[in-house]
Amino acid sequence: MRIKETELLTRRVVADLGKLARIRAGRAGRQPAPAPGPDCTPRERKILTLLGQSRSTEQIAAELKISPATVRNHIRNILRKTRAHSRLEAVLHAIRNGVI
Repeated sequence: MRIKETELLTRRVVADLGKLARIRAGRAGRQPAPAPGPDCTPRERKILTLLGQSRSTEQIAAELKISPATVRNHIRNILRKTRAHSRLEAVLHAIRNGVI
């Protein structure tokens, strides 16, 4: 698959997961987690962008010239700040709210 096709597929999956999250949040009477915003650093936003392009931890580390452990630390911080339970959920919030 080419990169453009992969990005389109990722965005479709994220959109579908967004619908599911809204349905589940409505059933539980909860609001979805807040979007990554001013609390996210520029590096965290870059990592979110790369995660949205279906990059692995190792690929992100190589591209940004940092260690995979550092990438995992950034991802952990992103998940904490967004109260997301997965990388995909964090990317979903970022796309929905125009962060990436």
